[in-house]
Amino acid sequence: MSRFETVAALNVRSGPGTNHEILDTLEKGDVVEEVITAGWCPIEMDDSTIGWISEQYLIPATELPAAPAKPVVTVPSGEPAWIQWARKQLGQKEVPGPGDNPVIAAWYHLTTLPESMWHDATAWCAVFVNAGLMLNNIKTIRSARAVDWLGWGKTVTVPQKGDVVVFDFGGGDHHVAYYLADADSNRIQVIGGNQSDAVTIATYPKSFVMGYRRAA
Repeated sequence: MSRFETVAALNVRSGPGTNHEILDTLEKGDVVEEVITAGWCPIEMDDSTIGWISEQYLIPATELPAAPAKPVVTVPSGEPAWIQWARKQLGQKEVPGPGDNPVIAAWYHLTTLPESMWHDATAWCAVFVNAGLMLNNIKTIRSARAVDWLGWGKTVTVPQKGDVVVFDFGGGDHHVAYYLADADSNRIQVIGGNQSDAVTIATYPKSFVMGYRRAA
């Protein structure tokens, strides 16, 4: 992933467009990692909120020293970076009524869903999985449909922490989350979004598993 430098002081907005609220400001010369989505680049704020900056104010940061390579599979704690990110989101939950949790709503921006569906009332388990990977420099399919994640990465039969697991709960109800561990011989423990309308750690029967996927 390329590194880019801001050419001027630059507003960080709550969504990909100048009609969205200003959250913060970057100084000229600040460096960001490139993840371009329709002319806008998402960046993760200190409070885990996703902010957006316009691509037109970025230039390649080729003259800067190379940044240390980011870990793809593990970090010093022994957990994948996206699992550490997911743990920081524990407790994020849907807002009752017509409002939206702005953190959850921002994750939709990283998917291919139309803006009319960027609300936490829209099923968001795949939105959560996509955000965790994408914000940690892992290539994704940007899909908000759980079952689509059976086509991401490579299939594995023996899961390890951080793998993506897709479930079939029956009746056309699918779910996707990050594998953490075997709870026992019949169940697995996962961390995921839209589990009881929140980011939680949950346990599900292995018989519901459709497949395990790992970054290729």
